[in-house]
Amino acid sequence: MIKGIFFDFDGVITLEKQGTPPTIAYIAETTGLPAEAVEKAYRRHNRALLMGQVTHPEMWQQFCEELEIEIDYDILKGAFLNITLDQAVVGYIRELKEKYLIGMITDNKVDRIETILKEKGLEELFDVVVISAQVHSGKTEEKIFEEALKRSGLKPQECVFIDNTAQNLEVPRQMGFRTVYFDDEKRDLAELREILKEKKGCGGVGMFGDIKGGESTCQELTLVNYCHPDCMPLLNIMRLPEEEAYAKAYEMARQHPETTAFYRFADFANYYPMRMKQDAFLYQRFKELGGMPEEEHPLSFVVQGSDYLKDWFANGIETRLLLKDVDPCHISFTIGDSGYDFQQKGSVELLTVDDLYQRIAEHGDFETFLKATGRGYVEVQLWSDEYVREIINKNA
Repeated sequence: MIKGIFFDFDGVITLEKQGTPPTIAYIAETTGLPAEAVEKAYRRHNRALLMGQVTHPEMWQQFCEELEIEIDYDILKGAFLNITLDQAVVGYIRELKEKYLIGMITDNKVDRIETILKEKGLEELFDVVVISAQVHSGKTEEKIFEEALKRSGLKPQECVFIDNTAQNLEVPRQMGFRTVYFDDEKRDLAELREILKEKKGCGGVGMFGDIKGGESTCQELTLVNYCHPDCMPLLNIMRLPEEEAYAKAYEMARQHPETTAFYRFADFANYYPMRMKQDAFLYQRFKELGGMPEEEHPLSFVVQGSDYLKDWFANGIETRLLLKDVDPCHISFTIGDSGYDFQQKGSVELLTVDDLYQRIAEHGDFETFLKATGRGYVEVQLWSDEYVREIINKNA
């Protein structure tokens, strides 16, 4: 579950895409100096300022000498404030703050951000503010994001990070943040609201990556669970105490000696320990990928259904969910039968929601992707019962 939402500053909260150009423009306009000369002199120090290797007071004299003019240091306050806040975005952040920790992660100068927050009345808006110059690290490195996690007390998978530069989303995405690309040209707040609505609660896409165009079809994918007519749907035998599980398996196998769906129960002495190892492997692997499993033994579904499995389970009871209604931190996927692959190889390739979307996108649509895999279906592991709780309680 999402607990914290972190914003970049320039280009997301401000209409200006970057922070340095308006600073330079203000100094040039106020002093009457050529903008090109001011930019050249200032940018000579800009990288060091952003990384905290030097401060404005430390570079100011050299900056003035290069321009051959003594400039009042106090001009910087006006230069820092030479921005235009996107009031609609600020208003939305205030709404979010009622439910979430709000943070800022920005490649910036400390004095600039502190001045803006104070003078623009934004200090109370952010619970955590991490500035590159403070931690000597930018958004292309993990350190600045690790500091944000440390100060907030949150885990990566509990956080969303929003930035107007795609490159700045790569590192946090790899760390487990959910990331959102904010187009600073379109500045589509309605789209941002929709994306965050999907990312922050139960029922969303893009747990590990960016939501981009072309995923609307993916969001309509259906998850199908098949159950034999003589069984109760969504009851996993692996969740029973071992002795009870064996007794149940042998009973079902005895009652259905010719039914393919129960063959594994007839060989339960081999099936049970293998399945325990398989589920433990999948559980640990999902956690490594940033998942938040609530059950040790998942419920099994398939994407878009399977005629083969429908027949295997004797055209029995079907339970259907929409993928978009499941929080990505509760669901994983394997290409084909995870049990078969684990038995043959001792491991299984586990996919996240983003992994699945990416592979589908590479082929254009789900059907083409599935055909290219050479497997009959995409298996789903649902690691939380909250989406089917009503059905489970009814059958208990």
